[in-house]
Amino acid sequence: MTKYDIVKVDLTKARTTPTVVYDQPGVEIRVLKADDECYIILDNPGNKEIGPLYQNLPIKLEFRRIFVKNPAGSGQLILLIYKE
Repeated sequence: MTKYDIVKVDLTKARTTPTVVYDQPGVEIRVLKADDECYIILDNPGNKEIGPLYQNLPIKLEFRRIFVKNPAGSGQLILLIYKE
């Protein structure tokens, strides 16, 4: 079983309400790329936003779901997600 996943999110599309981009348990997130303003929310869309995100930001928290929220911008958000 793979111990990590990579999630790519197109930041040219605005997400004014949190959108699920990953729906599995994990223990850490590393931001590999964040070309424009974006935020993540863990587990519940009502939880506090983390961000704005930047490259190489480590987020060491256990989670079950990742949401993204962003204005229309440019480029991509790429997350490396450690499952264990």
